[in-house]
Amino acid sequence: MGPPDNVLAEAVPLNVLLTRTETLALIVTGSLVYGNGWEFTLTVLTRTSDDQWEIDPFGYHPRAGGAGTTADALRFGLQFADGRKATNLGFPFGRDDEEPSAPVLIGRGGGGGGRRFEQSFWAWPLPPPGRLEFVCEWPSQGIELTRTEVDAGPIRDAASRAQVLWPEAGGGGGTISRIALGYD
Repeated sequence: MGPPDNVLAEAVPLNVLLTRTETLALIVTGSLVYGNGWEFTLTVLTRTSDDQWEIDPFGYHPRAGGAGTTADALRFGLQFADGRKATNLGFPFGRDDEEPSAPVLIGRGGGGGGRRFEQSFWAWPLPPPGRLEFVCEWPSQGIELTRTEVDAGPIRDAASRAQVLWPEAGGGGGTISRIALGYD
């Protein structure tokens, strides 16, 4: 449920403005594509650094104004051309030895403060041909459901250029267990 440890990913430039209000902007930047999925960064920029304790999109500072409930949280996801979806609010777990039953969007590293908050995400599987929509909604910040469409072609093409460094078994790393994510 993460990028393989034995692959040199192919970079795909992304710089997609999802939405902008008077006080903040949400942007998808950068992408590293592997043969089985891809990573990208969601960046939240605030207009002033005073917003730091009022806007905490990823719950970095829960006691200092972070999203306390799902209703307050930044809701973010992907919708593939075939209608399948993945969001930051859930994870389609199956048995540990099975592939997930639906696409996956997992928050990985991130941080922030001042005027910038960033969260990287792992998305699995690669999107099918056609449109790929980034979808966001953040009611507590006045952001209505917003969809921004990009072509999945560059991501799919990059997957064929990702280089396996060591083809031996055991190099597929990046596994995240249910317990590590707090689901069990």
